[in-house]
Amino acid sequence: MLMSSSPLLTGTEEVLGSNKTKYIRESRRSADMHFSLLTQMIHQTRVLRGHTLKSLHAPAAGIRYDGL
Repeated sequence: MLMSSSPLLTGTEEVLGSNKTKYIRESRRSADMHFSLLTQMIHQTRVLRGHTLKSLHAPAAGIRYDGL
């Protein structure tokens, strides 16, 4: 099974339902464009959340691993 890591360091998260959260990327850098390609090929993604992310789930400081 293919896996990747997705660092959610900027942008916004919206809670859509009981087990669904939508991530909205705000970066305009071309280096970040790989995310949409990875999500089409990868079955599981490790989530890393940063303190600058606009989210209820963001850590108070630094970066936190939040699982698959």
